[in-house]
Amino acid sequence: MPAGGGVTALRTDRVQISGLHCAACVRRAEGALEGAEGVRAARVNLAAGSAEITHAGPLAPALEALRGAGFDVASATLVLEVAGAHCASCTARIEAAAQAAPAVLGARFNLATGRLFVEVPTGAAE
Repeated sequence: MPAGGGVTALRTDRVQISGLHCAACVRRAEGALEGAEGVRAARVNLAAGSAEITHAGPLAPALEALRGAGFDVASATLVLEVAGAHCASCTARIEAAAQAAPAVLGARFNLATGRLFVEVPTGAAE
């Protein structure tokens, strides 16, 4: 349970996976996902080349587990305009807030341009 005694919300994300070739690959991918921190359920679809992952907290541990099992996850970079940032402290807070979102793989903020680059699994950007 999270601090404060509340219930952690579950989220389901679908991600595209490359490197799935057979039923054994599906079992290996599902096993890797089910062993990842926060994952409550995982279904891998060989024909679609995707996984549906039900998890609590960030998605990153599940994707790291997939990569560790030899698969790759397709990702996209979103570019967001952020106004009002003035210093390195602002940059750190913006990046930390973005990285705390459940489906974010990584985030970096360019203070000079005011742009936040957020990497998400393909499908999560929809």
